[in-house]
Amino acid sequence: MQGLKVIFAIFYVVLFYFHAQAAKEAAKSSIKETKMRDTSFYNKAPQNVAALISMLILFSFFDIFIIDFNISEENLIIIKSIGLFFYATFSFLQLICVKKLGKFYSVEIQIFKEHKLATDGIYAKIRHPQYLFQILSDLGAGIFFLSYLILPIVVFIEFPIMLKRIKIEEEYLTKFFGEDYENYKRRSWSLFPKLF
Repeated sequence: MQGLKVIFAIFYVVLFYFHAQAAKEAAKSSIKETKMRDTSFYNKAPQNVAALISMLILFSFFDIFIIDFNISEENLIIIKSIGLFFYATFSFLQLICVKKLGKFYSVEIQIFKEHKLATDGIYAKIRHPQYLFQILSDLGAGIFFLSYLILPIVVFIEFPIMLKRIKIEEEYLTKFFGEDYENYKRRSWSLFPKLF
């Protein structure tokens, strides 16, 4: 069981490093002029929730805030393996989304003066894949650790905040890109295919 924790820890550190590097590169971008920026609660809330979940992941490494099920070790390994798969896969896909946006990536809802709309690759069918992968990655962490805090925070706090943030972000994108964004919305899903 400790072996799975070590593997999770390696993924956690490596992915955290690459996410931080991508954010740093985007912040250093040559784009200095912001055309539009949201100032609502939903602009900063996802970063705060992500920080909280990261802290809970660290606590979970020490078996704090976890559910102690009386299940066989075989079943526990299966559950933890599923959680690890979700965490690693969707964290990696989220990183691909950040790389795809490049200099237009921001942790805030903002539109840059020279902003370009990403509508190909991973963005061809899902307009906000980074948010989707964040939610699924965090669910994976909650499943891996059987955390009684991470799972409800993802379902009852992070997910609703992301839905509201998407709505606000889409209003900004529609204002800036106009008909191009409306056409993109008609041929893609906001988050989950056929649901959102």
